[in-house]
Amino acid sequence: MNKTLVILLFGLSAILGAFEVFPFALEIEGIHHANLQQSPLVLGNTVGDQCFLQLDTGSGWVQYNTYMKSLPITGSCLRNANTLMLAMGGGYWSDGVYNFDLNNHSWQLNEWFYWPKFLLKYPGNNHFYVGDATGLLHSADGINWDWVYSIGKYECNSLAWHGEHLITNIGDRVWYSTDSGQSWQMSPMTLLRGFRFTDQGILYGLMNAGSDSDGLWRSQDYGMSWNVVFYTTGLCQIGPDYDGYLPLGWDQPNENSLFLQLKAPDDSLIPLSHPVLHYPVWDLEAFPLVNTPSFYVLNLAGIYFLTNITEANDPAIPPASLWEASLCPNPVNKFLELSFSGQIPARAEISIFDLKGRKLASPGSLATQEGKLSLEIPALASGIYLLRIAADDHTQILRMAVTR
Repeated sequence: MNKTLVILLFGLSAILGAFEVFPFALEIEGIHHANLQQSPLVLGNTVGDQCFLQLDTGSGWVQYNTYMKSLPITGSCLRNANTLMLAMGGGYWSDGVYNFDLNNHSWQLNEWFYWPKFLLKYPGNNHFYVGDATGLLHSADGINWDWVYSIGKYECNSLAWHGEHLITNIGDRVWYSTDSGQSWQMSPMTLLRGFRFTDQGILYGLMNAGSDSDGLWRSQDYGMSWNVVFYTTGLCQIGPDYDGYLPLGWDQPNENSLFLQLKAPDDSLIPLSHPVLHYPVWDLEAFPLVNTPSFYVLNLAGIYFLTNITEANDPAIPPASLWEASLCPNPVNKFLELSFSGQIPARAEISIFDLKGRKLASPGSLATQEGKLSLEIPALASGIYLLRIAADDHTQILRMAVTR
């Protein structure tokens, strides 16, 4: 196991025969991008209006300002041993792919892209691929880029592969290749994205277009034809395959009031319920830093990895020694009171975020008295906010309604 991880690791929950949830990179807030599949490990985070690149040195995380300081990281990939390429942007004039020199820690523009969605290297032809608001682009050397003209120039936000088979979306259309991207064919299916191949080459895609056909879809022939697995609203992420078990994430509570479930080999859904998992899922990917099948979830609460995921469908139980906080009143106007139960902390660090994860205020470390903590809410417009409470290596996030 990674030595850094051993230092950071603690179990939020653990009981025999149930899945376990562990946090990763505890000291980093506002994580919105993660790439743990290469070395160095990469995280992108935002604090206030400042964006940062976090790199794992083997003994801890080192933070760097991103180019232009306000560009969020949307993708990362090593161009070579000395250069890390980062896709950055969100609809700004300075969106693009930038090179970060791993030796002298300097930045250089690689190429302009408009709202890049991902940056990947496909091992089938060793080309780099970027999907942005104008299409799918590729480069043999990570320097000179060109569109894949044959599939059109519309928004591209998904690319997946299995051997010589590739799948992508261009606007509402789905395109597949059977020869490592040399030629492309249009699938009769539309509106699919978020593609994921299983180890056996079975292809899954999600539809989240506000249509009656929204849900999880499956192709047994690499994207030429599709059949629905189940219909659902808000499905936004498909995770890696574990012998037929497939993590699925939603951007809103699904029909079972959950944001995360596990699709079993028989297509039934196994609930994965835990306090830190009750937030819209931003990313699901394999977690390679432990020697058991694990995947990580990136959401507003942070980045967490799950193990023992196929052992049982019972949620793990938080240790009784941890505290829990409740909020009163809610909605709140100017003053609120937090009541603690369990092992009451002496002090708690309080932060307030909007629903997009941007920190709005940090009242700081406040003392608890007789199991309670009083707080004056800063000037905020009426709306829904997130109150983050951290104490004694435990974090809880509460939804807070403000009325003015």
